[in-house]
Order: sequence, then C-alpha cells, then structure tokens
Amino acid sequence: MLSSGTCVKIEKFISNCRAMRIRTLNFIQSTRENLSSDVLRAKKK
Repeated sequence: MLSSGTCVKIEKFISNCRAMRIRTLNFIQSTRENLSSDVLRAKKK
C-alpha cells in the first residue's frame, strides 16, 4: 500500500508530464504554422 505522500508525488509527476506534453505540442504546432507561413511568403515573392 502506497503512502498518501507517494500518491501525491505520483499525481504531481503525471500532471507535470501532461503539462510538458501540451506545451511541447503547442510549440510544435506554432513552429509548424510559422514555417508554413514563411514558405507561403517565400512563394509569393
């Protein structure tokens, strides 16, 4: 049986992982959008 302290640590760890993943996905998404808009701008020239 895990102590409540360990459970809290695990929950915090899981929520930190989720936050990191969301941040990473957002970063990738914005990078992709920036790249595609740069490509479109380059094509227009």
